[in-house]
Amino acid sequence: MSSTYEDMSILISATIDATAMRTAIDLETLVLSMKQSGASEAVIRQTLLNDLDIGGRIFGQFKNGVKNTTRSGILGAGNLASRKTYEKAGITEFKWVTVSGKPCPDCEDRHGEVGTLKYFEVIGTPRSGFSVCGVNCQCQLEPEAYKGSGLSIPLVRGKRPPKKLSMTHPKMAGKHKTIQDAEQWAKANSVNENQPLEILGSRRFGVNNVGFNYKDLDIVDANKVNIAIKNFNNVCDKLKIPRIEGFASAHSLMPSIADAAMGDSNLFVKKIVFKKGERDLKLFGKSVGKIDYSQQAIWHEFGHHIHHNLGVTLKNMSAKNPNMTNLGWEKLTPLERKIEKAYKEVQKAGVSTENFFPTTYSTSNSVEWFAECFTFWINKKGTMPDSFLKLIKEEGIADAITR
Repeated sequence: MSSTYEDMSILISATIDATAMRTAIDLETLVLSMKQSGASEAVIRQTLLNDLDIGGRIFGQFKNGVKNTTRSGILGAGNLASRKTYEKAGITEFKWVTVSGKPCPDCEDRHGEVGTLKYFEVIGTPRSGFSVCGVNCQCQLEPEAYKGSGLSIPLVRGKRPPKKLSMTHPKMAGKHKTIQDAEQWAKANSVNENQPLEILGSRRFGVNNVGFNYKDLDIVDANKVNIAIKNFNNVCDKLKIPRIEGFASAHSLMPSIADAAMGDSNLFVKKIVFKKGERDLKLFGKSVGKIDYSQQAIWHEFGHHIHHNLGVTLKNMSAKNPNMTNLGWEKLTPLERKIEKAYKEVQKAGVSTENFFPTTYSTSNSVEWFAECFTFWINKKGTMPDSFLKLIKEEGIADAITR
């Protein structure tokens, strides 16, 4: 426990300096790694701007570090003020009061313990770092005469009352009542702070992060999108690829004839898609029931997100093509090479449409074949080609998804 405000100021300053230093080291490491892999200054700059914009792996940790330091400083200032008040009043004996309903083992044993301030400083005061809960400790040192409830009986761990989830908690997906709340949830859940720095994904289309814009949706459709994004996030984290970073109903990347598109982790779906409802579905020329068209379109685009990003890291981004910017055999992502190989082998062997192509659209090219197969496989609509099932098993996609 700091004994003076000056000591506290020094501690806060040192903590912020340490947080800034860690951030600077992370930045330097990322920039150096990207330069060694051949990334241009423009690519590096855009990567850092995207991280800053969405509060990603680097800048998100800096923000949280400053926030936690500020919180600890406010609590420390309050404790110091209380201590000075007690000293003026001649109070020398203090009692440890465990405030939390579920304290850590270290603090639980001290509940009701009495001693001088010097005694507690030696064995460790609340938030001093001695305990499992560390700076998150909620315990207090109160005057020995304190008669708060529960001190006369042993502390018993009981059931905690249900905790109200914050608006941006992952479990709140699909439960919002306003568009603004739904947008804030999507933004807050667009970043995995534990994602390794080397996982960048491809930026082949040059699309800047568009954020989450649900203005063209009603709340029912916005909640549908968020439920899908929550499911996407779980898969992305398991596959170690970027999460969905943005959503909009219109973008230049999306042709006028297309209902949806995916580019650089941004999902674009026209508002009319959500009004089409369910439709009859035919796979391999046979009816397999109905499917919600908006979900079909969204999962199709997520299939594209997977082949855009799976396996794309700093290590395999060559100097010749650091940003995976152009299409073509030499510029495909690692997964797209395998999809293309499977597609060409089938074309060469002359396998019939009924055995390999689930829909007419899946005959367009290799990645549309993959996205179509992925959509109907995840929605359990029909049995997909063996070549597709083998591919998603080998790449870990099947194991990352619970259908």
